[in-house]
Amino acid sequence: MPEQDIPQTVLPQKPVKRGIKVWVRADSHNGYFSQFEVYQGKGSNTTPELGLGGSVVKTLTRPLVGKQHHIFMDNFFTSPALFMDLLQDGIYACGTVRSNRRGFPQDLKGKRILKNRGDFTVRQSGQLTATVWLDNKQVQVMATNVQPDERGTVRRRHTDTTVREVQAPTAIISYNKWMGGVDRGDQLRQYYHLRLKSRKVYKYIFWFLVDASIANAFILHQYNTSTSTRPSPFKAFRLELAKGLIGNYNSRKRAAPTAAPVVP
Repeated sequence: MPEQDIPQTVLPQKPVKRGIKVWVRADSHNGYFSQFEVYQGKGSNTTPELGLGGSVVKTLTRPLVGKQHHIFMDNFFTSPALFMDLLQDGIYACGTVRSNRRGFPQDLKGKRILKNRGDFTVRQSGQLTATVWLDNKQVQVMATNVQPDERGTVRRRHTDTTVREVQAPTAIISYNKWMGGVDRGDQLRQYYHLRLKSRKVYKYIFWFLVDASIANAFILHQYNTSTSTRPSPFKAFRLELAKGLIGNYNSRKRAAPTAAPVVP
């Protein structure tokens, strides 16, 4: 698959109030963790013009500069300044955005500017588009990888329980299709995790690295057609991996040989 068609997802905002936060870039197809950065506190490696979210995205996308990848993110990261900065680096972006972001069109900041479900309106500046679409509530999306007049349909359940096709802009359809790679990889990482309680920060980071490595290995294993036509379940993969790493090792200590009595 050409590099420019490979979408990536940046870590969505998590509802975890305590613990260690790790920013992650993952493949949107399978959740493979491509790059990560441990959060070191407010102000660390933060560009004032982009803020924390934008600075994180810039850091995680440095290996993609000039490769025309498509990045998807949620409203914690999205901003017009970031998207234009990424576009100069040859990186396209799409993400939900908060309507009070600096640079978001003033006439789209109303509480409810649309009336009917499926209605949407678009503003464009160069290659950057800002779209407001009405689903159950208004959704704001910014993108540099779609045309403003492109549209399609999505399936939605209505109050009478029937499922109908609803008009939606391409930015929404693309976001719904490709956003979620980090969640997919994070979910896989937390299955049968090795996390142990400890007050040492480095130990949490160590176990994160181990679990992430196992999850990535499993994802790659699923693409290995030479092993089996049907990929093994994750639990079976972890068991085989553990057996392979343990090998013939036995933690039991052998009893020391009894010394022969000394006869004077």
